[in-house]
Amino acid sequence: MDPKKENGEDTAQRSEDTVQRHADQLMRINAQMFEGTIRVLGQQNYDLRQQVSEVSAENSKLRRELDEAQSHKMEREFLMAMAAEATAKLGGKNLDDRKLQVARVAGTVASGMATESIEATRAAQISVDIAEAIFQKVGL
Repeated sequence: MDPKKENGEDTAQRSEDTVQRHADQLMRINAQMFEGTIRVLGQQNYDLRQQVSEVSAENSKLRRELDEAQSHKMEREFLMAMAAEATAKLGGKNLDDRKLQVARVAGTVASGMATESIEATRAAQISVDIAEAIFQKVGL
């Protein structure tokens, strides 16, 4: 055999082995980086799904509370309009009837406030306070 040819084949083989080792090392590094990235992204995805779930639940709760509050508001406005109409009809009646009508309006407002956040006894006290304030203002 020719020593030059053998030396060239040996050099080519060593170069091939070096390239193969480098390729294997790059593949291992690439796999490690990919695993780390996928793990982090998976955790972020999980956390975001949890946050979306919590925000959706809170949104539903707040929508229900808003709908309920709007319903109570409309009911109070209707009752106040009915009481005001009854008061207008009694405009020429005696003073006691007018006081009764004012107290009814105040009671209507307070009863509308008697929801979960304010207990009924507190609402009754508020209606008395409102009636007294109206009586003082009107001079009854």
